[in-house]
Amino acid sequence: MVGNDPILFRMAGGTTTVAGDDTYSIGNFNHTFTYSEVSPSSSFMRLSANLMPEQCNAPGKFEIMIEGGQGPYTVNWSTGESSTIPPQETTIMYKATLQNLTSGNYSATVTDSQGLMETITGDIEGPLLDCNTSCPSVITLVNAIPENTYQANTLLQSSATIESGKNIIFKAGYNILLEAGFEVETGAEFKASIEACEN
Repeated sequence: MVGNDPILFRMAGGTTTVAGDDTYSIGNFNHTFTYSEVSPSSSFMRLSANLMPEQCNAPGKFEIMIEGGQGPYTVNWSTGESSTIPPQETTIMYKATLQNLTSGNYSATVTDSQGLMETITGDIEGPLLDCNTSCPSVITLVNAIPENTYQANTLLQSSATIESGKNIIFKAGYNILLEAGFEVETGAEFKASIEACEN
């Protein structure tokens, strides 16, 4: 057989009508075939989720990823909100996000253009720390800093120098970020820990 690279095809006059046709030579005879490409992703749809907990200074977030199916996709959230995601030729995985959430259970039901339907649920956790603390949410420390215990409810970030002879403690509820330039000199004592802020 000669002609273009073969794809799935059916002889013209069959019961399936598809776009496009091509002519192939078989021996001394020419015959016209109709053909269609079959998308391997159209027969299934899979959902996954990324859940961001509620924090003292930020609400929670429920992000879903859609793989497979055929767009456009309709997303119906358990909160009553809905959205439509149009298809994109170069996109393999689609995303939809429900934001500004308090702690609780949420779900998303996705329906594609062919009627495939999948539902995913998840729990948004509440703040892990006491939000009624007097500690600041974020602390940034630079240069040489006085001897002290520094506490942040969420994030403590520093590029400071801990000078020789000083005893300094960092405490933060979620993250301690030691940035470029941070230094502990010989003879200094430095400790860091992730723990709740002490009023």
